Amino acid sequence: MSRIYINDDWKFTSEYSDEFLKQEKKDIVTVRLPHTCKELPFHYFSEDEYQMVCGYQKILYAPKQWQGKKVFLTIDGAAHYAEVFLNGVASLVAHLAGAHENADLADNASIAPERTDNVRIYNDDVRPLLNVLPDASLDKIFVLFPDPWPKKRHASRRFIGPTNIPKLARLLKEGGELRVASDDMNYIRWSLEHLCASPYFTWTAKSSQDWKNPPADWVNTRYEMKAYAAGRKPVYLIFKRTNQSATCP
Repeated sequence: MSRIYINDDWKFTSEYSDEFLKQEKKDIVTVRLPHTCKELPFHYFSEDEYQMVCGYQKILYAPKQWQGKKVFLTIDGAAHYAEVFLNGVASLVAHLAGAHENADLADNASIAPERTDNVRIYNDDVRPLLNVLPDASLDKIFVLFPDPWPKKRHASRRFIGPTNIPKLARLLKEGGELRVASDDMNYIRWSLEHLCASPYFTWTAKSSQDWKNPPADWVNTRYEMKAYAAGRKPVYLIFKRTNQSATCP
């Protein structure tokens, strides 16, 4: 068994945003791990200085000689928290094909034929797609466990907000559903504040049981299971599209 080190040539930004994933940010630099994201004097203490959302990215390509072999990706340590995204679209296709997430996938794994007529995969940020889909073309929209962007200075980056709400309303049919789920209570309060103030949506909850429990046709997500495993109870919000016309800037 051979070991390959991947410490070199990581892309780094001290201010994470979605543009970083596409390497469109101007402040991206190349670093070697381990890496100190910010240096401060020993006597200095300010939460605003050391609490930040930074990002590291390295795209790994599997060479042809790896074919037919098992490859183990080892992350030896992270100072606080690290989320590894590994071939997410392939994982989604495997689920749609009925393959177990831990099973070895054949080279010809594909979506089951009986499901190809109602599944579309868009492998990119969904926001540009909101601008091109037809009016009233969707029955339901799911916003499931999005990035909560917990800091106030990052609030404008939250998906549910003044910019996207009219766009979501334009796409939904009258009476259609917008479903939002999160285990971050600040994000839930933020979503309620903005959606309840919108003329395009009405919150359907009649009692606390309606938002404490998922609807009967709910399908669990990986992030949802991680929240339960960590002892966090998700909240499930369902909003109905009103008959108010939606105009987008």
